[in-house]
Amino acid sequence: MSEPFDREAYQSLLEQGLELQRRHDAVLGSRTWQMQLAVGEALRDPAKVLRLPSALWSILRSSPEQPAPPPLVVAAPPEPLPATKPLALALVPWLQLGGAERVVVELMQGLAGEIDFAVLPASPRGPADAAFFSAPGWIFPPPEGDYAARAAEILCNNPVRVVVVSSCPEAYAALPALREASGASFVDILHNAAPEGSLGASIARDRWLDLHFAVGEAQAEALRRGGVAPKKIRLARNGVDCDGRFRPAEPGAPSNHLRLGWVGRLSEEKDPALFVRTVAALPDAEGLLIGDGPERFRIEQLIRALGVADRVRITGFTDRVTERLAPLGALLLTSRVEGSPLTVLEAMSLGKPVVAADVGGVREAVEDGVTGFLVAERTQRAFAEAAGRLRDPELRRRMGEAARRVVVERFSRTAMLAAYREGFRSLGTL
Repeated sequence: MSEPFDREAYQSLLEQGLELQRRHDAVLGSRTWQMQLAVGEALRDPAKVLRLPSALWSILRSSPEQPAPPPLVVAAPPEPLPATKPLALALVPWLQLGGAERVVVELMQGLAGEIDFAVLPASPRGPADAAFFSAPGWIFPPPEGDYAARAAEILCNNPVRVVVVSSCPEAYAALPALREASGASFVDILHNAAPEGSLGASIARDRWLDLHFAVGEAQAEALRRGGVAPKKIRLARNGVDCDGRFRPAEPGAPSNHLRLGWVGRLSEEKDPALFVRTVAALPDAEGLLIGDGPERFRIEQLIRALGVADRVRITGFTDRVTERLAPLGALLLTSRVEGSPLTVLEAMSLGKPVVAADVGGVREAVEDGVTGFLVAERTQRAFAEAAGRLRDPELRRRMGEAARRVVVERFSRTAMLAAYREGFRSLGTL
């Protein structure tokens, strides 16, 4: 069992490291994962916190220079906001649509009849996803200056009832100042239980938070181990629209042909290279990578080097994930670190078995040998052995049906929204 987090050590980390991460976020590229590992190592050994800035500088100096992305252009909404319902302000790192951001969009859509949402991103890093702009609510442009000052200004100009922090380092750093500026309730959503994610910040800033939403049991347990009072933790499992968008299509004819899928950001912590190597080890399999990211060029190089360009394709970013997943036989999750990944739930809801690294809260959804396979060792051989068993169409069908049942019973969008609704009500927001 992991040792409890040292609050004083993490406080020092916040003061010394967050500004460095903010300033250089645009040029980190594939080194971001190394930076996160350095942060995680410092958390596990408080003596290393004082050496953290120099360690991060070393990583930055070894990074290839990359041009900064074009600035994100977002028209500022009028203030004060014309809210007609209780107003929530979501503080997010950016407007790219990863798993954490998708939860925020689901809240904006699913609770639209009860709460008005406004969103303040910290970084102009693009591209911005259209889902944020199609959801009910208001999107503020990322501030050119100090994030804390802009968030405080919004709180002073608008009747915000609750502030929702979602995987945003700048927001965690600003919490003490924001609490002084507003009488709103403050909550966070913990998407990941890894120390190099937001867990340490959530624990370190606990005194300024009224409630923690944990998207899985792993996250809730990590908060408890870190000293957060159980009464301040609400379990709000990630959920998907299993009766709508993620309803399985009519099954086609059984086939022994193995088509494997992978969904996510092409980045080092997601390890798409392991997926490519796994497909390469299965000569009769095809692979589809659904997503984009900083590792795309290297993954394309790997595909060519392994001679599997005729069997492995990359779609890039797409809003047609359901259509892309539908013809596939199974989903592979090769991540080094995960929380409670929505991509796994979406594939399971579509009736697809999942072969996944046994990380984070994945085992809360994937039952080994029943709804797919959990891979203890993240190696090409282990993944290929597990995925190869799914050549059997009857096994794929049986596991896919079991996967669908698990999502319907435990991970529905309706249940997720109900958990957040009850949490907000407990604070008097609704």
